[in-house]
Amino acid sequence: MDESSTGTAPLLVLGLGNDLVSDDGFGPAVAEAVRRGGDVPKSVEVVSAAVAGFHLLDILRGRRRALLIDVVQTGRSEPGTLSVWPVASSGAARTLGGSHQMDLATTLELGHRLGQEMPESVTVLVAEAKDLLTVREELTPALAAAVDAAVPLVRRWIETGSVEEGASREA
Repeated sequence: MDESSTGTAPLLVLGLGNDLVSDDGFGPAVAEAVRRGGDVPKSVEVVSAAVAGFHLLDILRGRRRALLIDVVQTGRSEPGTLSVWPVASSGAARTLGGSHQMDLATTLELGHRLGQEMPESVTVLVAEAKDLLTVREELTPALAAAVDAAVPLVRRWIETGSVEEGASREA
C-alpha cells in the first residue's frame, strides 16, 4: 500500500486509553514518549485515542500493520508488566474490550466483511495496570516505569514488525 494513495501512513502505533484515569493513560503516554523521542519514519503514524469498537474501523482502515498499546488488569502479573496479547484475547484489554463495545477481533472481522482494507498484522502490547479507577492525570509509578520500558519495544516494532524480545507472550 502506498501512503500517498490513501492519505494514511501504512504503519500505525495507536496508544489507547483515557489519560484522565490514572493507569488507563498508559497507551497515550507511550505514544507521546515515542513522538517526543523523534526519528519516527514518515511511513508511521503515532496517535492516541480513547476509542474502541466501531471507532477503530476508521483509524485502522488502510493500514498495513498496527501496534495497539493498552492496559489490562488481570491480577496475574505485577503492575507494569508488559505482555504481547493475541488479537483474540484483546477483549480483556481496558479500551479494546468491555460489555458495551466490540472487541478488536470482531472489529477487524467486521471491517473485512464490509470490504474495508484492514491491517495484515495487528500486535497488541499491554501493561498490567494497578489503578483504573482514580481520576487523575498521572500514572502509578509502576506504569510510569513501564512507559520507559515500552518505548524501545515500540521502536523495535516500527523497525522489524515484532516486539517479542522484552515483552512476555500472553496465551
